[in-house]
Amino acid sequence: MGLSRMEKVQLLGHKESREGVVKELQRLGMMQVTDLRETLKDSPYEQFLLREDVKDEDLEKKRLQLGYGLDYLEGFQKRSLAESFLPAKVSLSQKEFLDILHNFDYERVCQTCQELEGSLKGLESEHQRLLREEKELTPWRCLELPLEEIRETRETKVVPGTVPSRLFPEMEGSLAEVASEVSLEMVKETKTLKYCLLVYHKSHDEKIAPILKEFKFIPVSLPLLKGKPEEILKNISRRLFQIEEEKEVLRGKSRDLLKERPKLAAVYDHLTNLRERKHIQNFFAETRKTFLLTGWLRKKDFLDFEKGMEKKFPQVAITRIEPGEGEYPPVALENRKLVKPFEVVTNLYGFPHHRELDPTPFLSPFFFLFFGLCLTDAGYGLILMFLSWLGLKKMKGGGRKFFQLLFLGGVSTFIAGALTGGWFGIELGKLPSFLHPLKAIVLFNPLTQPMVFFKLSLALGFIQVCFGTVIKLFRNIKDREWADAVFVEGSWLIIFLGVLFLILGKNILGGNGVVLGKWLFIGGCFSRVVLSGLVRKRKAVGVGLGLVLLLDGLKNLLGNVLSYSRLMALGMATGVIAMVVNIVALLARQMVPFVGWIAMIIVLIGGHLFNIAINTLGSFVHSSRLQFVEFFPYFFEGGGEPFEPFKVQNEYVRVESEVGLG
Repeated sequence: MGLSRMEKVQLLGHKESREGVVKELQRLGMMQVTDLRETLKDSPYEQFLLREDVKDEDLEKKRLQLGYGLDYLEGFQKRSLAESFLPAKVSLSQKEFLDILHNFDYERVCQTCQELEGSLKGLESEHQRLLREEKELTPWRCLELPLEEIRETRETKVVPGTVPSRLFPEMEGSLAEVASEVSLEMVKETKTLKYCLLVYHKSHDEKIAPILKEFKFIPVSLPLLKGKPEEILKNISRRLFQIEEEKEVLRGKSRDLLKERPKLAAVYDHLTNLRERKHIQNFFAETRKTFLLTGWLRKKDFLDFEKGMEKKFPQVAITRIEPGEGEYPPVALENRKLVKPFEVVTNLYGFPHHRELDPTPFLSPFFFLFFGLCLTDAGYGLILMFLSWLGLKKMKGGGRKFFQLLFLGGVSTFIAGALTGGWFGIELGKLPSFLHPLKAIVLFNPLTQPMVFFKLSLALGFIQVCFGTVIKLFRNIKDREWADAVFVEGSWLIIFLGVLFLILGKNILGGNGVVLGKWLFIGGCFSRVVLSGLVRKRKAVGVGLGLVLLLDGLKNLLGNVLSYSRLMALGMATGVIAMVVNIVALLARQMVPFVGWIAMIIVLIGGHLFNIAINTLGSFVHSSRLQFVEFFPYFFEGGGEPFEPFKVQNEYVRVESEVGLG
């Protein structure tokens, strides 16, 4: 099918109907609105652009409030592993959606969320403070002196602190020698430290300070609390228990609010769409009484669009217009149902330019085939199909394409695995007898016949390179670049044919085939170097350039084709890892007494799921890479802008018939 044909249209209407027109544009979801601020800037018509941004601060404030409520309640939502990766949208009927918008008091729910979070944060802050105090006081638990009495008096100093255990006796003796009015009481001892309380008369400050420094005495600041440490620690323990109970009550109230989250989500999506209606109006131009907007439509949608707008706004003039100088239409891919999932691969690389071919139909059979060859395990293919089917049940909208692609990848993997004898890494001879007929469809075993796999991979690469050259030839013909079509792409096809004959050799084609291959190769090279050079204005330069490009092309051909050997490497790696998983599982059964079967099952499930995950990723990445690096450069440049119509876009909910309330 290729690219959708686009038309640029202009809408001119009375300013009073602007809000209604925008609402209808969003409902129809057919038109990509262009930004006239860019088109009319620095032109005589710049005066007709909107002077102030159209926005609604109150609307944005409500959105932020709803977003806060959604984020807060998300923390209490229990999701399965599948739901974590594939969060399903909430399905609502139109009646339910409208009822929520009219009757749901979202401000009350959001306010409750704020109060609950504030209380939880307050309790958490108190919890952390008490833990710090508990940590500080625990070494002083045996201290019989109330903390409020551990302070200086007019005559004495009271200093709690720590000293290395090995230095404590010496420090105690040194203090006793200095003055008799010194008390050093040990409160707690660990392997390395002694916690002690030092009391002395202030008159001995100058004598005692050097001793404390010498023996590495470190003063400790105790919390500013009242009571003995033992009593305080008991109170802290009781309060920590109470805090956990209070937090659980608050968490329970938060979980009770989860039933309101779908309603919050519905209002949030609605307000987001209202915000987009406001924002899109900044793209318009206006006079005192009228407004003007321009945009792009699919050509096939024009009549439906015109009919839909005229039904509600007959006074709005809809006109087809020509694009401005240097203005190109956006790109929308349009492919048949079976090819459409492969648009995921094209979109990863970039959209084609509006005059280019859509590469999706051309890459799809190769990607399908390469994906299966990278996995080559029929059992894995079945699992991949099942998981993709589950994903398709959960996913709606654009995300479905990815799971459709994975499903097709599973089909390809199943076929490739069956043809190469890959069934969860089990040798076909060890399968149950009723599965022995599977041997009849095996073409080759990658592990025992790696060269067959290697040759197959290179052959597929050679075919795709030739196919890319054919596409480039037809593109040159379409663009009327006859010389390049005949003497460049045409010459390369002759060279490729000659190489093919030489590779097939005497055993397959006989002696005449080899001779023909030589002459085709020589003729193609002559055409690429000499004939392509002679049709240029500067013939000598053209011939020299042709020689350089020929040598570079031959080098690239070899490198590109060899790059396809990764298909063999990945395909064999999948099979080897599957076999290793089976061996380890059997060893686990033998080595673990009594529960060996359980260990074996865990290893089998975990190992094979890991193998599927890592090699499915590898299959996708490397199959895509072969398209991007080896195939696309022959005919595809990209650089197009995707077609993004202005439409209702809901992040959280799915409504049977999308509506919006102004």
